[in-house]
Amino acid sequence: MEQIVREYQKLVFSVCYHQVRDYFEAENLTQDTFLSFFSKYPDLQEQNNKNLLCRIALNKCRDYLKSSRYRKTVIGIPEGQEIADNAATPLEAVLRKDTEATVKKVVEKLKEPYRRVAYLYYVEGLTTRQIATKCNVSIKTIQTQLYRSKESLKQFWKEEAT
Repeated sequence: MEQIVREYQKLVFSVCYHQVRDYFEAENLTQDTFLSFFSKYPDLQEQNNKNLLCRIALNKCRDYLKSSRYRKTVIGIPEGQEIADNAATPLEAVLRKDTEATVKKVVEKLKEPYRRVAYLYYVEGLTTRQIATKCNVSIKTIQTQLYRSKESLKQFWKEEAT
């Protein structure tokens, strides 16, 4: 049992953390995963322990996210204060703002009409249907322009990254 825990502890923890985005709850769910695994399969010596543990961890996370315990742990915002960003951590907020700034800079390098379509799609978050309505063109035209702008953006993004 100790060997299985040592071998898969980091994997199970990362699966749990990726699902719930809470370090301490991921630790709890990791422990619950191993407890369930050893109680249901006490003498399992197969090769698919990894898959089985990941499946149990995912199910534990899903159960947790559906539970009232999860819904009750949401912290209220004091009156008169607004959340400036939806990011879970300050680091994520900084990374999101940096990425948005880079996207805007790269989109500005595009030629018209690709610049406008890319800006509306990537920066403002409009759908192709909304863009087509706003620009008074067909959806297929917007899709084509968006496809071409994506190809150009890939090149500009690589240049920006280096």
